[in-house]
Amino acid sequence: IICAPESKVIIGDDVQMARNVEMRGDDGHLIFDLETQNRIKKNSDIIVGNHVWLGVDVVLLGGANIPDGCVVGMRSITSRSFVEHKNCILAGAPAKIIRENILWSRDCTYTNVKALDECVDKNALFYL
Repeated sequence: IICAPESKVIIGDDVQMARNVEMRGDDGHLIFDLETQNRIKKNSDIIVGNHVWLGVDVVLLGGANIPDGCVVGMRSITSRSFVEHKNCILAGAPAKIIRENILWSRDCTYTNVKALDECVDKNALFYL
């Protein structure tokens, strides 16, 4: 997690992160408008809601806001706020919504579970 001056990283409860998740509140360098010589982009906060699952190699940049109950797919990148879209799957570079109205569980996929009520982990229900 790289948090620069004037930016914060806020992580909610019950967040699951796979390996190599990167969060950067800044660009790592300054970029200016050629004509005005004013800075184009300032450092921005990153917000990760409750019961969020961040997949392998996810990159969240300044301005990213991942709401409660979401899954961010492997190798996805975003600086966008999805605050209006709880309980969805985000994927791609740049990330976009690929499925809405989901719940996720930490139970392993190699079990023969067909419904959430068969899962041991039902934490998703707590955050609805």
